[in-house]
Amino acid sequence: MTHAPPYSILDQADNQNLGCPNLLRAVSRVKPLVHCFGHIHEGHGANIVTWMPDGSVKDPSSATPLETEQINEYPYTNGWPIKSGKQTLMVNAAIMMNTAKGMRPHYTPFIVALDLPRR
Repeated sequence: MTHAPPYSILDQADNQNLGCPNLLRAVSRVKPLVHCFGHIHEGHGANIVTWMPDGSVKDPSSATPLETEQINEYPYTNGWPIKSGKQTLMVNAAIMMNTAKGMRPHYTPFIVALDLPRR
C-alpha cells in the first residue's frame, strides 16, 4: 500500500500520468497480488495488470478493468483470478471528488478478499 499510484496505472488527471516511475519499478520487482493506493482522485478504480518478463507492465491501457461503479468487491464481482507473480490487482481507492463545495466523498469503497497461502 502506498499513498500515490505507480506511473501509468490509474494515475491520470487532466490527461496526464501523475504516478511515480520509481514506484512502478519497485512494484514490478515485488509483483504483489494487490497494490492499493490513492492520491489521484480522478484515477479511482481497479485494474488487473499483467507483468512482462522484464518487469514492465503489459500495455497498461489494456488492463482488465473491474466494474467499479457497481459492486466494488473483488473477486466476487468477476471471474478474473489473479495469477500470482504474473499479475497484480491495482486499486486506486480514492473516494473523494472535487466539487463546487470542495472535496466530498463520491466513490464507494472497495472490498478485496485475497485467498492467501498458509505457511
